[in-house]
This record gives sequence, structure tokens and C-alpha cells, in this order.
Amino acid sequence: DAAASKRPNKLPAAKVTRKASIGTSPGEIAFFKFLRAELNKASCFFGRAKQELSIREERLRNGIEILKQPGSTMVNEKWSCMAKA
Repeated sequence: DAAASKRPNKLPAAKVTRKASIGTSPGEIAFFKFLRAELNKASCFFGRAKQELSIREERLRNGIEILKQPGSTMVNEKWSCMAKA
């Protein structure tokens, strides 16, 4: 097209119009707001899951240390101590 050849490195007028209209459609705005909300929910969920897993890991490590302790502690007492860790 002649207009495009006069404007090197420029977009044709139709593409410029489409590019300018991006983000103005109410449906598009609603979609991306919904998408952002879902992303935030997933991010919070996995953040809490990560915290929970680190707590569980710490409890397991404490339990392993209790079980490794030598001494006269009976097995049932070790399990109750580990459950309280």
C-alpha cells in the first residue's frame, strides 16, 4: 500500500487504530480484571501452601531429632514427644 511505503517503520493506519483500541473494550477490561483476581488468588494459595510445608518440614526435623536421641525414653514417650513438636 502506498501510504505504508511512505511511512517506513510505521504501522499501517488500520493497525494503529486496532492498537489504540486495545484495552478500551468493556469485555476485555472485565476479562483481564477477572484474570488478575484469579492470579492473585492462586498466588495467595501457593504462598500459604509454601508456609504450611515449611512448618511441616520443621516439625518433621524436630521429630527426627527426638527419635535419634539416645536414652532411656520409651518408644511410646518418643512418639508423644514427637507429636507435640
